Amino acid sequence: MSLFGKLLPEGWVTEESVEQQEVPQEKVVEKPQVQRSATIDLSSAVPPKREVVETPNVTPIKLGIISMPGKPDPEYIKAILKFLEEENMEGIDYYEFGMAVHEIIETGTPAEQAFRNTFIAFKAGGLTIEKLIDANLYYQKKLQGFQQEFFNEADAIIANKKRQVEETAGKLSGIQIKLQEEKANITKRLAQINEDYDKNETQLIQLSTDLEQVTNAQTLRKSRMADANNYCTAGINGDLENIKTYLKK
Repeated sequence: MSLFGKLLPEGWVTEESVEQQEVPQEKVVEKPQVQRSATIDLSSAVPPKREVVETPNVTPIKLGIISMPGKPDPEYIKAILKFLEEENMEGIDYYEFGMAVHEIIETGTPAEQAFRNTFIAFKAGGLTIEKLIDANLYYQKKLQGFQQEFFNEADAIIANKKRQVEETAGKLSGIQIKLQEEKANITKRLAQINEDYDKNETQLIQLSTDLEQVTNAQTLRKSRMADANNYCTAGINGDLENIKTYLKK
């Protein structure tokens, strides 16, 4: 048994067991190679999108990950599947095998039967278990590179944003220091203004008090003077009347 054969789970079909099965082989027609796009949009802020012209009546990509439960964000799954489509090698390998298997599984065929029958059919096109496993590992390695490229771009965006923030923060920090100094000066000046205001307020109150005291004192003096003047005037007037009365010619 080959090394790849040892790696297969129990119950998987082998080339020896395939030769023993009398199942008519189906003619497999190679599908045209998918044209690969030059760039992939790997935006870190939103799910990755690609500029793809939709072709009508094209069978969508169907691999094992499509039927796995608990799938992540569908937009990212779509981007990964599109990447695998663009990285598809020439000829029949795991990519075509996987699509065919899961198309059959979606019709309700048990997984084991779908894998066995598809391999029997694809074997006629030169596919072997070793080639199938090699291709599977090839696509996994490609996905690792795809993910690393995505991570690198995301890290670059973070680093660029960090650099922008640090530059802006440096400028703002300088402004902040000046504003803090101005604020301290204003606070100091405001304290001086408040002190001067309180002094002036005290002086104004004192002036008002002094005026009130002088006004009250002089009003009292005027009252007393008026009383004395009236008293004396009344006495003088009385003397005038007595002069007129008692000292007639």
